[in-house]
Amino acid sequence: MYNNIYKIFLIASVITLASCGDAKKETTSVKNTGIDIANTDSTMKPTDDFYQFVNGNWIKNNPIPESESRWSTFDELREKNTARLKIILEEVAAEKNVQSGSNKQKIGDFYSLAMDSAKLNKDGVSPLKDEFDAIDKIVTTPDLIKVVAHLQTIGIGPMFNAFVDQDPKISTEYITQFYQGGLG
Repeated sequence: MYNNIYKIFLIASVITLASCGDAKKETTSVKNTGIDIANTDSTMKPTDDFYQFVNGNWIKNNPIPESESRWSTFDELREKNTARLKIILEEVAAEKNVQSGSNKQKIGDFYSLAMDSAKLNKDGVSPLKDEFDAIDKIVTTPDLIKVVAHLQTIGIGPMFNAFVDQDPKISTEYITQFYQGGLG
């Protein structure tokens, strides 16, 4: 019996070894991992201070701006994105021969209106007068419900906000989620 087990083991070993070919030298290209090695501080040993090792040069080359209390790559990305969006909006707002009713025309008009600080200062809160009047007229519970419903439809959630998102327990389904609203 041991002789048969030995033969089976020997045959399996030969087959396994025979299937192992010579290791082929493959040239692999360096893939972009999203990690910029230039940001690392090679003077720091990773075993002494891993954070400084990984981020040292980025921290040295990107001091916290005077206007900020903290600074990270996400803040840098936000600033660059905001600057790009501003350029796009200014270009769209400056275009003169835009088709009436087009998205470009709407975006340009909206941006121009939002940047007209003289008009905004002159108008003050008067564009919101109808909303304030409706709030002032609340006397009964049905009045409150009507005003809250109206405010919800224009994007103001005085008591609660609702949105549709993935169900955290069943990620293949969507649910309506609510969270506390407010005035701020």
